[in-house]
Amino acid sequence: MTIQIFISYRREDTGYAAKFLHERLAQEFGRDLVFIDVDAIAPGKDFEAELQDAISRCNVFLALIGSRWLEARDKSGMRRLDDPADLVRNEIATALSLGVRSIVPVLFDGTPIPERASLPQEIRELLLRQSMTVRQTHLENDIDQLIAALKPEASKPGSPRPIAVIVGARDERQVRHLIPGNGRAEWFKDLSVGPEMVVIPAGSFLMGAPKEERGSRKNERPQITVKIPMPFAVSRKAVSVLEFGQFCRAAQHYPVGGAIYSSGGKPLFDADKNYGNPGFKQGDDHPVVCVNWYDAKAYVQWLCEKTGQVHRLLSSSEWEYACRAGTTTPYWWGKTLSRHRARWGDDGILGLPSFRRGTVPTDSFESNPWGLYQMHGNVDEWCEDTIEESYSGWPTDGSAWQGGTTWTLEQSPLRTIRGGAWNHNANVLRSAYRSGTFATERNNEIGFRVARTL
Repeated sequence: MTIQIFISYRREDTGYAAKFLHERLAQEFGRDLVFIDVDAIAPGKDFEAELQDAISRCNVFLALIGSRWLEARDKSGMRRLDDPADLVRNEIATALSLGVRSIVPVLFDGTPIPERASLPQEIRELLLRQSMTVRQTHLENDIDQLIAALKPEASKPGSPRPIAVIVGARDERQVRHLIPGNGRAEWFKDLSVGPEMVVIPAGSFLMGAPKEERGSRKNERPQITVKIPMPFAVSRKAVSVLEFGQFCRAAQHYPVGGAIYSSGGKPLFDADKNYGNPGFKQGDDHPVVCVNWYDAKAYVQWLCEKTGQVHRLLSSSEWEYACRAGTTTPYWWGKTLSRHRARWGDDGILGLPSFRRGTVPTDSFESNPWGLYQMHGNVDEWCEDTIEESYSGWPTDGSAWQGGTTWTLEQSPLRTIRGGAWNHNANVLRSAYRSGTFATERNNEIGFRVARTL
């Protein structure tokens, strides 16, 4: 949910007034839409990153300035504003750098606007913003006037702005500001040998397909509205042969036991097939195949351990949301599949020309509007969910379906795969299409991509 108002203050300066102001704003705009400094951050969270994230999502930034704000000092006698690590200084600097639409200095009890020379260079632009005054003797009345002035701005939907994202491994972390949904222009990596990630915006969408959509199936109904409450990150490409191989060597995880392969005829099991020998030629930049659900889970767990971030598989809802990227047609570009848009196989593997038997590089073809490559075709992709016959009772918060499946093998539920593969027909590549197979199955049609909780 968008944070509309951010309150910045010094406890020793305007602590009481800030709390009172917060309560009044919460009553007016909703408690979830007003952020008051570090008080709103849960224990164990990185408060600097949380503050930056909150500022990036606000429409209105209030800088509360009282008589002690400018000259407040730490125990060593240093003026707090002269400390590059000062939270108040950094909050204001972040709001200015991110272009928060309305930044308001709120002056308490006759405190004058500071002189330009008294402020660090990075926050001097604050002096150019129109201020408002609040008096202790007229606190309620002045705050009512402040609320009346803020209503037009706080109620406006904000234009897309960056959010703060902590990137990098444990000992190399940094904060980057990335615009959700701008994956065609910007992405990040947490690990030099890991996948490139893009930020997916929060939002909602209609999951599944209507009866009228050509090729749609019963398990794509009833259509349901799913809300994705927070931005999250997704690898812009399927995990590649190179990336998976680096994991295997580092973690000593070597998939063995053979795989199911297709090469222009009926799928067969071959004990010699594996991710390095899938039955067709692959380069390092092709999507890894012949990996089962447990191999994919091992890979994301390895990323978690190496980076300290929460990497995971996508839920089926997240996958479809990311695939559609705000569109409602069977494919993100429209209603018709094209050889210029995806790698697919006509009406199946039988009779498939030899030059189309196998995968292509992960960044082939144009990415979707959110910067994700080949959500349609090339390889099916493992999701976190078990598979179910309909969307009745399906979670509407974007989380994975994990129980009550009627599709099982020896009490082992099937896991969801999405996207369609190099040898599948057009219907299988639709955004709404979903299927499932045994979590233990390795197949040269199936790979995966990863998500990261932000």
